[in-house]
Amino acid sequence: MNRPVGCAILAFALTGALLATHVVRRHGGDLTGVYHVTPAFLTTTALANHYTADTIRLTDGPYDSLFTLAFANDPLALGAAEPGRDAQRFYRARRIALSWAGFALGAGQPQWIPYAIPFANALFTALTVFVLARVLAGHGRDARWSLLHVAALGSVVGTLRPLGDVVAVNATVLGLVAWIAQRPRAAAAAFAAAMLARETAAIAPLVVLASTGFRGTAWRPIAAAFLAPAAWFTWVWATDRAPDWGAANLGAPFAGIAERARSTAAHVGVREQFAFACTLAGLVAVVAARPRCWSLPRFVAAAFVVLALVTTHLVWTEFWAYGRVHAFVPALALLAYALGGRRTDLAAPIASAAAGLAIASVA
Repeated sequence: MNRPVGCAILAFALTGALLATHVVRRHGGDLTGVYHVTPAFLTTTALANHYTADTIRLTDGPYDSLFTLAFANDPLALGAAEPGRDAQRFYRARRIALSWAGFALGAGQPQWIPYAIPFANALFTALTVFVLARVLAGHGRDARWSLLHVAALGSVVGTLRPLGDVVAVNATVLGLVAWIAQRPRAAAAAFAAAMLARETAAIAPLVVLASTGFRGTAWRPIAAAFLAPAAWFTWVWATDRAPDWGAANLGAPFAGIAERARSTAAHVGVREQFAFACTLAGLVAVVAARPRCWSLPRFVAAAFVVLALVTTHLVWTEFWAYGRVHAFVPALALLAYALGGRRTDLAAPIASAAAGLAIASVA
């Protein structure tokens, strides 16, 4: 399994095994339970046109993954809104990429879409592992290090509760690989997909643009990558009554981490404490190296560390949230190692994998 294809196949199999185990353990073997659709959401949205309580497993508490399913059945984002929180529609519909992938792979059929979405996530993860393995092998390194990406906390939580963050992280990694390989158009396409999966993915192409100094012409496709997300955001904004920009997720530096640290010490179990500590260790590891040793992926990872420092307790409240929001950091650190970086670049992905395995054992 030291070859890229073998690593990709194993990544796909491990992702499937993780999801299957979780579905059996937590949802009675019904895959539709991973969307956490509540009775209120089912009966007050367009999902009622496609599903009933007999065709989808309902849960008491909602989670963001229900929007992935809702918009996969409503690819133009015309109808899905959370009951009592209409302003969330713009906030959620911006992250449409995984829903579109589910719609496409499910051929637009409601009965297939719930299964197509996790399949798409697994494909994206396997593709990224394949690319990372090729880069590792090309630099004379063990391709099996790419499998750390499968166990990373962001990959685990994004698999167990299907969300576009997996697409965003994987597309960002693919975009940087394409850019470094001097394929700016392919990089632009990947960055556009990443931004359509999660708007904060814009950090990566912004850092790439800054690195070019706007010299030559290679930067132009990267700048054009913002057009598709901008067009989509404009469409959703124009059809929304009260757009929510998600500003409440940003605040004073370290405030969210400090509040989470106090809560972690008092209210959560050992595995959650371990996952939080590993996530912080990964953030520190990325910025600990001397600047003269930094590569482009490390600079991008450092920019995502800055984002992590200013996110509020709304993000840091639980591993389901911070694990996926800050999943860019270990993935980019792994890419930095793959491109010839130092062994210390493995600290963040190893820490994230340890957190992911801890959570997978109880989730």
